[in-house]
Amino acid sequence: MRRILLVLIVLPLLYAASYLPLSALGGYRFDQSGRLRYPTGLSISDLKMWHPLWAWYQPGFVDVRGATVTRSNLPGLIYAPLIRLDRRWRHPTRILIAPRTPEPET
Repeated sequence: MRRILLVLIVLPLLYAASYLPLSALGGYRFDQSGRLRYPTGLSISDLKMWHPLWAWYQPGFVDVRGATVTRSNLPGLIYAPLIRLDRRWRHPTRILIAPRTPEPET
């Protein structure tokens, strides 16, 4: 029982501690939401999104077919829960270009 309790406490602490240097050395970069596209279908960089060092994680990307997908690399998937918390509280995503919404017909 003591070993299980130790594992349940130590592993999450090691997981969070291993993320701290990646977070400290990360930075903002331009990304695409997929909601704005050129006529050729390429998406426009309309977000300034924060990424930790070596990790890339972007949920909610709209691909060219209109499906919402997650784009990431392996470290981004491993640290996805911590990246989401980090973006919510410390490094919010900045929307650079808001998509136009059609005006209602009168």
